[in-house]
Formats: sequence, structure tokens, C-alpha cells
Amino acid sequence: MKDLKTIYKFKNLIKVEKFYLRKLKIKNFHRIHLAHGCMAIIQKENRILITKEYRAALNSFSYGLPGGMLENNETKKTCLKREVREELGLRIKIKEKIFEYTRNGNYGCGKDYVFLCEPKNDKITSEKGIFYDWKNYNQILNMIIKNKFKTPGVITALMYFMLKKKIIRQKDK
Repeated sequence: MKDLKTIYKFKNLIKVEKFYLRKLKIKNFHRIHLAHGCMAIIQKENRILITKEYRAALNSFSYGLPGGMLENNETKKTCLKREVREELGLRIKIKEKIFEYTRNGNYGCGKDYVFLCEPKNDKITSEKGIFYDWKNYNQILNMIIKNKFKTPGVITALMYFMLKKKIIRQKDK
């Protein structure tokens, strides 16, 4: 693509490119590249570790799951272990990949990988500005119903996990 021009780039997390889409004769076409990320559903005694931290884009605190963006040539599991250790000082054992999804369907970019994990140690020392709590499944469902989670990926990850593990069941049609 001869007319390709990067108009915005922030580290390796997001890149916006602008170019002329000749076949469709669109002069102001752009595409977005989002970095891939990982999330941990850390389960202990039928409870899940939920975090709360400030999200600049939302201009408020938001509940979520521990995790973050892959750096350079990092593997998904290495990324997840690093992020959980950085955010919470917690060492984890990754038990299984729950699922993956594409964060932006319009641009087909930004995959998120969700893993079921268990803690290797009990001592949590969270980063400044990151709060945490262990929530049981009913508490999590109530948080979803009361719109406490502000990002669809976290809601999807938690619901998918609880459906897959038959913690909640689909009603008959």
C-alpha cells in the first residue's frame, strides 16, 4: 500500500493507519491495530479475584480481572504471569485457557485470551491504585446485573466461564 501513513501510535498497544482504498475509491480510510491481551480468572474456594482500578478512558474506577497487554515477543502465559505479579504480587498457576475473542470486530484486531488460574501463594501486595476482593459467583452475577463492570470483555469472560463450568445454566428455550 503505497499511500499508507501511520497517523497515531502509542507504544505497541495501538496504531492507527490512514490510506487510500483504491478499489472502493475511499480517500479517507483508516485501520486500527490493537495489541493482544490476557486476563486471569483466578479462582480459589469458589471465589474469583476481582480487581478495581482507575481507567482513564472511562474517567472512573472500574471492576475487572487481572491481566494486561502482551509485550514484544512475549507468550500469552508469560504475559499473564508477569501482569498478575506486577499488579498484585501474586504468583499463579495457569490451569487452562477458557477462551479467546477479538476485541474489535470492525477492524479484526486486539485478541484477548482468558485463562483459568489458581494462586500459588496467599499474600497479595497490590500496586498503588489497584484494589482487589475475592467474590463468590452470586456476588459477581449481582455486580454484572448492577452494571459494575464497564467493559464487555470482562463481562463476557466471567459469564462464559460460569456457563462453561455449569455454575450458571442456560434456561431451556
